[in-house]
Amino acid sequence: MSIPVHPPGACKLFVGQVPRQMTEQDLKPIFEPFGNILEVVVIKDKMSGQSKGCAFVVYSTKAEADNCMAGLHMKVTLPGAASLIQVKYAESGGQPADFKLFVGMLPRTASEEDVRPVFSQFGSITEIAIIRGPGGESRGYGFVRFQFQHEAQNAINTLNGVYQMDGSPSPLVVKFADLKDRGGRRPVGGMGGGMGMGMGGMGGMGMGGMGMGMVGWA
Repeated sequence: MSIPVHPPGACKLFVGQVPRQMTEQDLKPIFEPFGNILEVVVIKDKMSGQSKGCAFVVYSTKAEADNCMAGLHMKVTLPGAASLIQVKYAESGGQPADFKLFVGMLPRTASEEDVRPVFSQFGSITEIAIIRGPGGESRGYGFVRFQFQHEAQNAINTLNGVYQMDGSPSPLVVKFADLKDRGGRRPVGGMGGGMGMGMGGMGGMGMGGMGMGMVGWA
């Protein structure tokens, strides 16, 4: 089977929470109002041929893709689905692209709902997770995922080393959670970096050997 070649400027979206009975023909009319669609593909299991409950939609321009995300992401439930549709930029491998931030120096008493208003002013948050110990106690750091890169970058620019939450001994440490941030640089901040704290799992929020250092509480 030939792989379609999309023209320069085309933008690929990952679509989650697609009912397994829906086909490309069912999905296309839902996405057509937002722009010129080049391709719709339901992601299927290679062995069984059954839908995995997600799809790709490719628009001819990024602006059209942005319009689609603004109009559909977490706003519409497809017929037969149990949850709101997720529409995000797509990466290779069939996974949604988003922009995950590491947040250090959180108060021990802070919950996800305490953290949300601090970051929601910068854009669309897709997930917040505070890392906890075996007894359920906060370790003083966590993750915040944004839908768009500029939202995550604005949060870094505004909060990192500046904003201090009540109950915290120091201002927040806010940086991209990848080994390399979106500008290709290693994240900075924290003490004694390179601890390689492998916390894979955690619902996709794993730190994957990130050189964190002591950016939570001791």
